[in-house]
Amino acid sequence: MNVSHKPLSSCLFLLALAISSGCYTAQLDPDIHGVFVCDVEDDAAACPASQTCVNQRCEDAEAVPVVSVIDPEDEESLTRDDLVEGIMGPPPIAQIEITVRIQGSIELVSASSGADPTFGEGYVTVSVDGQDQATLDSGSIGASTPVMVQVPAIVGAHRILVQAFRSDGVAYDNPEATATRLFWFERQDFQRPLVAIKSPWPGAVFGPEDELVEIELATRHFTLTEPGGGSREGQGHAHLFYDDRVKYPGCVQDPSCDGGYLGIAGGSQRGEITLPTSGSQSAILTAALRNSDHSPYGIPFGCDPSDPGPLDLCSPVFDAIQIVRVDD
Repeated sequence: MNVSHKPLSSCLFLLALAISSGCYTAQLDPDIHGVFVCDVEDDAAACPASQTCVNQRCEDAEAVPVVSVIDPEDEESLTRDDLVEGIMGPPPIAQIEITVRIQGSIELVSASSGADPTFGEGYVTVSVDGQDQATLDSGSIGASTPVMVQVPAIVGAHRILVQAFRSDGVAYDNPEATATRLFWFERQDFQRPLVAIKSPWPGAVFGPEDELVEIELATRHFTLTEPGGGSREGQGHAHLFYDDRVKYPGCVQDPSCDGGYLGIAGGSQRGEITLPTSGSQSAILTAALRNSDHSPYGIPFGCDPSDPGPLDLCSPVFDAIQIVRVDD
């Protein structure tokens, strides 16, 4: 973290505080919050010990907004009978209502309370699969708080995002002000392999230059192993793809597309790919399950989804998320 030791107010204000070095000082007063500018990079000690860098200001570390997801638990599976497969479910997809429990430390105020935010105050939003579900701007979330949300009735991974905002609509950027949770929907009568990209989170922002990115996967009814050996049900690895357009599931039937993976995730459930140089755009990360011999893993097990034919008869198992490339 680099800190510009320059108060946000004028030199006259600094003189009133008996700071004698013009507009700059190397002494940060730990009793003054929200005054000094900071730029988060890699040195967390740049602000005084009692302060932390939030939204480019050194703020009271004990007053930072905190949110968390209590329920569902991490990677919890919720079984339902009325689910469809995501790649063949016709829109509009039915919705299933579930209760999400969150908890946090923030003084809840309405976004209409004014454009001059007070640190530690604001509101909290809850979204599921990228869709806003609820805004909490009154009362308290100091204890476990139930929030009713609608989740698409699709087999596979679903994602909850809880975010704290200032009253002026700017998101708090301290790590504790954001909470995520991945969970599964499964049919009770057919528990088949599932895969999900757990990190990065959908919407993650990356620069335009080449960048090595670690990808963490979560699986259900499938064990990630290193490539090699014969095909076994519920076992194999994942191929990792990057592109600026959605390729799956059709990509699996195009050798020039399906062969363009940039990395593999095996026994550690982690893999790495290098994002190519890019301008400002949205892009897609995809993880597709493979047999030990690199052939596409299909459901029902033993079928080959790379053979031309209806994908709903022999489906690949994959997950795709959108990320953002930004040219600053």
